[in-house]
Amino acid sequence: MRILIVSDIHGNHPDLKKLAPEAKGADMMIAAGDLTHFGGREDAETVLDSLDGLGLPYAAVPGNC
Repeated sequence: MRILIVSDIHGNHPDLKKLAPEAKGADMMIAAGDLTHFGGREDAETVLDSLDGLGLPYAAVPGNC
């Protein structure tokens, strides 16, 4: 099993598109914290929508601060 791990996105969801080549070779993804930069639910949902766009099943930790 190949797992793509990302962390410290800090709301920079547009750059998640750059992970598309790595996502093609992975079976799942783990987003290991700091989805936003102290943002709220809507900010986190925007990031999660971008993660959905990579087409992988994933688990995400919303924050680690």
